[in-house]
Amino acid sequence: MNWISLVEGIGIVMGLIIAFWGLVHQLSIEKILHLLKEVNKKEEYLLFRLFAVNFAAHGALISLCGFLPAVLLFFHGFIYPSVRTSLLLCGTALILLAILAYTAWKESRKFRLFQLGCLFELSYGLFLVILVVFGPVPL
Repeated sequence: MNWISLVEGIGIVMGLIIAFWGLVHQLSIEKILHLLKEVNKKEEYLLFRLFAVNFAAHGALISLCGFLPAVLLFFHGFIYPSVRTSLLLCGTALILLAILAYTAWKESRKFRLFQLGCLFELSYGLFLVILVVFGPVPL
């Protein structure tokens, strides 16, 4: 087993974990919608609804940026230019998403699980970008 197969295997496993994290992120919206029933004022209701939609969209993007690289690495490896471009775009999106989530939602930083999710998104995004930049170049 060479190092390329090992790196691809790590990328596939991390991608599937990130995709699962995004699915859990989307499915936890049910708890938020349950809390939405307890909001009385219209302004708070609209703000809370905006937060809920943002939370679901965040989870969908996490799932996409985790599942797409895992599938591409599994079927094609990271040698093809189109796969490398997709990995670079998904990695950049995950890095920006993790930074945005960590800096934008100050109240959510109190939760350890939130910090763990942001750290994992950031690490997988950096892994993908480093894999594309410093990986073997096709001939």
